Amino acid sequence: MNMSSAYAEATLVLPIRGRKMWLGRKTRGIGTGTLNGPGGGIEEGETHHQCLVRETETETSVRMDPERLEFVALLDCYNRRPDDSVFQARVWVYITRSWRGKFKASEEMTDWGSYPLDDLPFGKMMPADPVWIPEVVLKNRRVHAEIHYGPGQKYLESEPVIKDLPADMQDN
Repeated sequence: MNMSSAYAEATLVLPIRGRKMWLGRKTRGIGTGTLNGPGGGIEEGETHHQCLVRETETETSVRMDPERLEFVALLDCYNRRPDDSVFQARVWVYITRSWRGKFKASEEMTDWGSYPLDDLPFGKMMPADPVWIPEVVLKNRRVHAEIHYGPGQKYLESEPVIKDLPADMQDN
């Protein structure tokens, strides 16, 4: 496998109220066509929280309170491209239980809906989601996952490796 130097940092938020998670269908970029929470690439000089607030408002019209974001997972995703090069994305994952507004379709995400935490539509989500999301939302673990995707993130090249985050590991 040709390991390229392509690397990016991104954020993802899992909006949860009660026993339900809000998910929308991605219309472009990594995960196109899958159900996911809002998030995106961190811009230069931007904190993880600032990125999530910006991306969430752009993708959903919902306003998140940066003080109410709970850091729950760090995903190191290795995305193999058709030319066999690899693009690495380090994704900082948060849960929020507090927001203002209603989830609305945007150019980047559509078909918003709420799903029971114990019956998430994993068949419509990213291939690694059934491995790490239950650890975070059902078992209350803070995890670090190493995930290797095939081209287009349509399948896993190997089983994700899930470890506990160090107790002292913080986001920014």
